Amino acid sequence: MVNTTVCAHRMILSRFPGFNASTDVDQISIHLTQTCRPPLPSLIRYVYTRRLEVTMTSAECIHQLASRFGMRRLMEDAGRLFTKLLPEDPSFLTQVSFYEYSVGAGDRVLQENCLQYMAWNFQKLSTSKAWSSVSAELLQALLSRSDLVVPGETFVLAALEDWVSQVNRTTSEEQQALLARVRFPMIPAKELFEVRFTSALYSAHQTLYQEKLLKGFEAHSLPFGTLKNSSTFQRNDQDYQARIYTGPPWSVTFNQSVETVRRQINNQNYHGGGYGGGYGYGGGYYNTPMPRTSQTQSTPVHISALFADKMVDWQLNLFNKQSDCSNRGVRCDSLPAARMSMSTSNFQYQGSIRYSNRLLLSCQGRFIFHIMDFKGTFAYVPTGENVTYPCADEEYIYTFVVRPEYI
Repeated sequence: MVNTTVCAHRMILSRFPGFNASTDVDQISIHLTQTCRPPLPSLIRYVYTRRLEVTMTSAECIHQLASRFGMRRLMEDAGRLFTKLLPEDPSFLTQVSFYEYSVGAGDRVLQENCLQYMAWNFQKLSTSKAWSSVSAELLQALLSRSDLVVPGETFVLAALEDWVSQVNRTTSEEQQALLARVRFPMIPAKELFEVRFTSALYSAHQTLYQEKLLKGFEAHSLPFGTLKNSSTFQRNDQDYQARIYTGPPWSVTFNQSVETVRRQINNQNYHGGGYGGGYGYGGGYYNTPMPRTSQTQSTPVHISALFADKMVDWQLNLFNKQSDCSNRGVRCDSLPAARMSMSTSNFQYQGSIRYSNRLLLSCQGRFIFHIMDFKGTFAYVPTGENVTYPCADEEYIYTFVVRPEYI
């Protein structure tokens, strides 16, 4: 055991009950783990200066020590700092560690921040170094969320099967609990048909798969009103709720930093020399940086195969300047702003289908740091401290996502 001596005034420490500094003793003994001993001198200095440097390696210990000694303000500040640190580790080892710590510490705010970040960046998490270290409890919490950002529900099933193959320590009951979180009605009909031939877990859980496949095929062949009125339907059944699917045709991405527009060149060449001279026109093309700010997109009315040939058209706009808004004849309350409007004039499903569309903001494609709902047809993009997770360079990539929902 290594002893570390730190000098401090008893009167100062007595403000924090965890130090037990109100007694008439000259020394206070504090037992800490080896990992959390190094930050202690900095923690004592914080009591005097209100300044403390926190890193990814020290964040957990600072939060733990602040909680232990009753330093509420520092604990809250450290908890907020966790959110800023989450995007800094592309391996996701830190995010998984922070989550496990938050569960043990009973910090529900930190727990939700970690879960949300991993849900928004689930595709990168599932191919990261940390994937095999994800616990069954964490994976079940992620698969329960509707804000999971994935190409499609088939990707969720494939990621789960990959996790089972890497972990090799899950019980049959844990696998079934996880498979139950896969939303089979949200798997496209053709891919649903192929599941029993392609799924690595099908033979081990045939009964569960058959039940889930039947539920999926019913969703693709029966009107939702019929399903809703059946005796087996449960209110608020998540299986019929779409996640945030970014695969075609449900999303369109505007990359403001790299897109270009191909423009025609009209070369005016003077042919001098007397009467009859004039201008001749040559031609050609060149590429000029011109970020895309508008596009039309067609999607099926709903994921269900019942609507495979019934399309709805969308007009997508990104406004960076007030002139962009005025040129389109709209008013923008703030900038940047995104607009996602249905351009089909005679939409026939208002009573049974609605759209809960989303705007995803990613930081140069490295991670998703903010997700917004469209209020009506507009979503106003926050900047600076108002985003959920920090993006230092502010070179945003915008992804418009169509999310149909049964009513």
